[in-house]
Amino acid sequence: MTHAQPPAMPGYPPHPLAPPVKQHSRRKILLITAGLVGAPLALLLGVGILVDTTSPVEVKVTSCVADGRTGIAGFTVTNQGDQTRDVAVRIEYRDGDAARLDTDTSYVRDVRPGDTVRAEERTDLDVLPSDVITCEITGVD
Repeated sequence: MTHAQPPAMPGYPPHPLAPPVKQHSRRKILLITAGLVGAPLALLLGVGILVDTTSPVEVKVTSCVADGRTGIAGFTVTNQGDQTRDVAVRIEYRDGDAARLDTDTSYVRDVRPGDTVRAEERTDLDVLPSDVITCEITGVD
């Protein structure tokens, strides 16, 4: 029994020294195009989610004392929004004559919606206060 040979095709088999023929796959082109368009879009959406600060918070000073050159501010942070928040609180310390003694920032993390968290911030005052000091919230991020 003899087997019939398939008819010869031009260029087949390829010449052993011929360079390989590159074929572009439509799938590869589609993936590259989707990556070029999708990556910046995902980055923009992701950043928008990560830096969402629209959830309102309320910060109140509950105590303010000086212990030598150390200013101690007690405060509460209430998350009035619907997302868990990390909050940066800027506190300004002033003496009885309203002269600024120092400014510092305290961080309160993972405040859940509806929760109130008590916190305390301590700082080394630039100047020894003469008598009573006051603490004021100057910023909340």
